[in-house]
Amino acid sequence: MKAAFLGIDTSCYTTSCALVDESGALLGEERKLLTVKPGRRGLQQSEMVFQHTRALPQLIEQLPAQYTL
Repeated sequence: MKAAFLGIDTSCYTTSCALVDESGALLGEERKLLTVKPGRRGLQQSEMVFQHTRALPQLIEQLPAQYTL
């Protein structure tokens, strides 16, 4: 099996992860929008961190199983 590399991006409103192989070909990707409460204009940094850390394990589990531990 070839090596796979995990990329993680935590932006202001999206948690994302992707797997690529040694040649840079995309093997899989997942993303989740962060939740902003109705009537709010955005998220505090601490709330973003909380939502990112809660979402990442689930997103990584959804990537192709043959490449994840």
